[in-house]
Amino acid sequence: VSVKAPYYVCFSCLGDVRSYINAGYMLEMISAYLTQKGLGSCFVAVYTSKLVQKDGMKLAIVLAFGKTKDLPYREEKYAKRLPIEKVTIGYNEASEIEKNMIDMAILAPSAFNKQPLRYVIKDNSLEIYLHIHRIKTFWKKIDMISVGTAIANIMIVAEDKWQDAHVEVKNINQIYFSDAKYICTLVLDKGINVI
Repeated sequence: VSVKAPYYVCFSCLGDVRSYINAGYMLEMISAYLTQKGLGSCFVAVYTSKLVQKDGMKLAIVLAFGKTKDLPYREEKYAKRLPIEKVTIGYNEASEIEKNMIDMAILAPSAFNKQPLRYVIKDNSLEIYLHIHRIKTFWKKIDMISVGTAIANIMIVAEDKWQDAHVEVKNINQIYFSDAKYICTLVLDKGINVI
């Protein structure tokens, strides 16, 4: 897939799991800002790069952006997403803010719209799991970037609802999804909760 845009943001990182998650988070925040300003954007996966690596940094992902002929975003009705019951556990029992967070997390971009993330809602937190059918290093990188984009969308909702939240990595022993691996938990801090 080729993307032509007047502007590009290239994000380089150290190449470890956390830096790929951070790359997705940062670029999704930039994408949300650009959309708010009326500009369209598109994540562009990097298979190989001839760009010079500096200080151990590797090109992780590119965000193409510019003015669009139509809306600067895809309308929700055209965003083909997996059914909520396939990607979440605990949705029906969740609070309104938790449902809003999951709804936005599911709209986060993922490579080829594969939607590799799964969510468990419990105890004022959202656990994030990653579908583990992918083996190649490229997919691991891209999937971790998808984790970051989902976290960004969740944090945008939390801020909009005046809800503090933070990310933790916990020891999770219970298996909720046979085909997914636990990645992290977003904990909603107790405090102001405006719906």
